[in-house]
Amino acid sequence: MKAGVTWTLVGASVVLLGFASVQLTDAAWRDSETMGGSSIRTGHLNITGAGQVDLDLAGLAKENMNTGDQVQIPLTVVNDSTVTVDYRLSGVAPAAGTTPPALGLRVARVAEEAACPASGSDGLPGTQLYSGSIAGASTVNTTLAADASDVLCLTATASAVAPEQDGRYVFTFEAAQQ
Repeated sequence: MKAGVTWTLVGASVVLLGFASVQLTDAAWRDSETMGGSSIRTGHLNITGAGQVDLDLAGLAKENMNTGDQVQIPLTVVNDSTVTVDYRLSGVAPAAGTTPPALGLRVARVAEEAACPASGSDGLPGTQLYSGSIAGASTVNTTLAADASDVLCLTATASAVAPEQDGRYVFTFEAAQQ
């Protein structure tokens, strides 16, 4: 009878040790990576219009536009970021569900808003960044320092306007940290 008790006690000890072993197991690991000579810059990235939450192009519109008519507005782009950015007009497309008239678009960089009068082209001011059809218009990257601003002069010219034609274009701008 003594042998049976011994086996029971040994079996109980093994089970207790196994249970205690699971309870006390602790896993720890470490991971690291060596980086090259690159620098990491942080900050927020944001371009807006002067005094605007977004870039507002509502002024680039004209009622009863006829072929050859022009409308022109200055657009002040503000780098509200803490880092230098490259920005650009990446595309223009008709707004969903609208059929706007065919327009030509000229985008130029000017020194100040006064160099882009709303009343006309004034000899097509500034450094031209784009000139052609408004559909699909895009410009190359323009560098803009942190807390700096840039003025674009946008001139739209009606190429062909049908009676009662109405519609809108959507301008898409992109910005990236330099």
